[in-house]
Amino acid sequence: MRSQCTVADSISFLGVGVHSGKQSEIVVKRADENTGIVFIRTDIDKNNLILASYKNVSDTMLCTTLTNEHGVSVAVVEHLLAAFRITGITNAIVEISGEEVPIMDGAAKEFVDAIKNVGVVKQKEVVKTIFIKDEIVVELGKGRIVVTPNDVAEIDITFDSPMIEKVEGVGKHFVIKNIDECITMENLYSAKTFGLYSDYEKLLAYGKCKGTSCQNTIAIGEDGDILIEDGNGGIKKTALLDKNTFVLHKILDLIGDLCTAGIDIVGKFTCVNTSHALNNKLVCKIMEKL
Repeated sequence: MRSQCTVADSISFLGVGVHSGKQSEIVVKRADENTGIVFIRTDIDKNNLILASYKNVSDTMLCTTLTNEHGVSVAVVEHLLAAFRITGITNAIVEISGEEVPIMDGAAKEFVDAIKNVGVVKQKEVVKTIFIKDEIVVELGKGRIVVTPNDVAEIDITFDSPMIEKVEGVGKHFVIKNIDECITMENLYSAKTFGLYSDYEKLLAYGKCKGTSCQNTIAIGEDGDILIEDGNGGIKKTALLDKNTFVLHKILDLIGDLCTAGIDIVGKFTCVNTSHALNNKLVCKIMEKL
């Protein structure tokens, strides 16, 4: 069992929401023991506190959205939550000026680096922890997660989607032996979000991806090419810098979504084609068994 921790000093981030396209600022502040992760919408005068709890997950389309009992929401929380878990943060107040956590680099690296820069303060209380004793299985569409007893929190993920099958040399399987040691894995928290370039216009019609750019999202062409802006208003092909980027981002999302349990879950997570919806289904099932 690990110690509860908070940030040593306040940290500010300013950026655009990947779906809303609106600029927002977040300020991560110290919090007392047993506070958990609490979002505060500073653009709303009252009923503006949202606990990062699985009970508050209200939408899982392309991201994880939290909504409190008064209908106040904050979206795209998963990368920030993953950064907290990777750096050991369990208690923090996150003031946010809008409806969406800024996408920043499309991963968690900017969050992790900033937390490492200011430092982490250990607190007296320990993190509540459950050890999986019996196999737990959840399925959704082509996705499946099986959790079995293990000495540490281990993640074994396979991501085998038609979306990436044409990408040359792409990695589809990866194992994280212990979540507690992820602080050393820069390739994990640098793994950007991704999507098909051909889906961009469709998602705009749904009111999504208004803040998407090649700086925060890996765009995959129809032939499996990786596409970036050429600086002249056009698009050019480039190489995938890390063959495991896609499956690593799936792990990053899972780590963030597991944080909504508010406790540590120790077991081996064997996963195929995870999604935010499937991750939330898993957390709900585990917590229902307590």
